[in-house]
Amino acid sequence: LQAAEPDAALALRRLAAAWRCPVLTTYMAKGAADDADPMTVGCFVGGPAEDALLRAADAIMLFGADPVEF
Repeated sequence: LQAAEPDAALALRRLAAAWRCPVLTTYMAKGAADDADPMTVGCFVGGPAEDALLRAADAIMLFGADPVEF
């Protein structure tokens, strides 16, 4: 829920834009990233759909991730 806080969501969107990196949200953080932004690539579900993206990543940043979501 921390990522859904307006100031935190804005900071995360600015960081992703500055780094020009793809963004996956969790179900609880839905809305923290703009779904219309081409860098918002979907929702992290812990399945094979996001596997190629995660394996290609140089770094993965989690913000406000709740282990229960995984």
